[in-house]
Amino acid sequence: HALPVPAALLARFEERRAAQPALQPQDPEYPALYVFPGPDPSKPLHNPYKAIARISERCGVPFTTHDLRRTFASMAESIGVTGYLLKRLMNHSTANDVTGGYVQLDMDTLRLAMERIAAAVSATLDVQGAREGPREGADQQSGLAADTAPPSEHPGTGSSGAPLGP
Repeated sequence: HALPVPAALLARFEERRAAQPALQPQDPEYPALYVFPGPDPSKPLHNPYKAIARISERCGVPFTTHDLRRTFASMAESIGVTGYLLKRLMNHSTANDVTGGYVQLDMDTLRLAMERIAAAVSATLDVQGAREGPREGADQQSGLAADTAPPSEHPGTGSSGAPLGP
């Protein structure tokens, strides 16, 4: 299924590409095919767990792919993106749902919802950053901050340190 990429995320991807060496498509290290290349750059990343472990270590907050999905769904619900639209954005099947088969969502509808979710996430991060201020050990290049408190001491987080979802 095709899903829209929020403009802010697309801009980050473009920045990332611009920071790559000037390679040509025929070069084996050419990163153009995949946003997240695997150990062999000519193939996609199939197992994100090592990358997630590195990010968790750098920011000081352990999380899983399910924590990310739960946070996305919770943010979407909090701004009124619900039901079939949310299922489609999460790439969930509606095959066993008779009504779902009748709901046709076009790319513009998906894009608008995705932009609203991205704006809500950005606003939440901006508010938290302003409230907490810069964190010690912040990585200026990646924007990831090392957190000195254990995940269980953060209000609104689960045992993994990720935001609680429904």
